[in-house]
Amino acid sequence: MFRDLTYRDPLQLPRVELGDLESSTNSVWVEREAGPYPSPRTAPAFYDRASGGITNMAFGMPPIRPAVFIATLDDVLLTGTRGLVTSDSRYCFDENFPTLDIQSIETSRLGQPEYHLNQWMGFSSVGRPGVYQLREEKPIIEIDEPIALLSSSEGPNFGAFIYRMLPKVTALARMDNKIKILAPLYHETFRQFLIAAGIDDSRIIPHWLVDHWYRLKRVFVPSIRNRDVWFDDETIGLFDGMRMRHGRPHGGRKVYLSRKAIEGHPRKMVNEPELIDALVARGFEVVLPEQMTAVEQIGTFSSAETIVSAAGSAIYNAAFCYPGTRFIDIESEPHWINGHVRIFASRGLNFGVYEGLALDTSGKPHVPFKVDVPGLMARLDSF
Repeated sequence: MFRDLTYRDPLQLPRVELGDLESSTNSVWVEREAGPYPSPRTAPAFYDRASGGITNMAFGMPPIRPAVFIATLDDVLLTGTRGLVTSDSRYCFDENFPTLDIQSIETSRLGQPEYHLNQWMGFSSVGRPGVYQLREEKPIIEIDEPIALLSSSEGPNFGAFIYRMLPKVTALARMDNKIKILAPLYHETFRQFLIAAGIDDSRIIPHWLVDHWYRLKRVFVPSIRNRDVWFDDETIGLFDGMRMRHGRPHGGRKVYLSRKAIEGHPRKMVNEPELIDALVARGFEVVLPEQMTAVEQIGTFSSAETIVSAAGSAIYNAAFCYPGTRFIDIESEPHWINGHVRIFASRGLNFGVYEGLALDTSGKPHVPFKVDVPGLMARLDSF
């Protein structure tokens, strides 16, 4: 029975060399210490504001880039997306927080009722910051063999998979290639992307983070490489390799990414048909990423010379673009704009932001919007 659960920074574990990691217990190998972010490869070529818009972009990087590591833990209860509870009543995650303020923010929200805050971990507050008890029981799946954990925050989200989870494959390449991998597979493309990255399908075990907890005899935990949605060099190397194996030649292809295949999503461009007509007249093809396989998505983004898209998870596929690809990002809300810009800047794209106008200006996320189509076409023609 667990006592009150308290947070432990994975970097507090005893440090070992990489070659000793698989034979050691409750330890950590540090690939890269925390430090400053490098300079962006590119900056926005333009940022066209809409009258009355609310995106309010202030592009910049946090002062500290977190450490990158692989931790190994024994006798772990895995709850929710990434709650790693050890037998000494400590919990940790797949990251080292860059500052104590961020650590406090991240650990203090886990008792909140909203799943995007508590990450389905089953924690309840005991009235002390960052201290919790397990408030529910779920069926437990026992895994007795060593396993690597790819899951992270926002496990079912496509964008989170691309920038948080898929890059952990670079850490797996440093380990025994027979170790099984526990990964969220809430979309079939998640499995496809792992296979495209070189992971044998027989190694992948689905992580159903909502309905079950997992008892892990031994777990290897690669850290998030790109906490602030910044693709580091190792991540770019992974994406370049996937593009080389599964991509298409970079040519004159012009692509518009439509979200019209996503039924019922509230963040809808209400005048998208008008935009599509204008783009098709300029030689653009309309693609629906949600209906594509992983390899088809890699092929589409690698072959495109110019991409226009409203903000959404599909734009994380910019990871597979060639440097210099032109990308116009249509943003209508402030919540994710900086992360999207960092994707393009770290990937070395030639990009700009065009602001759409949210129909609800209260500031809440995921609301319908419209875009000034003639203004956007004038910007496209001059870009």
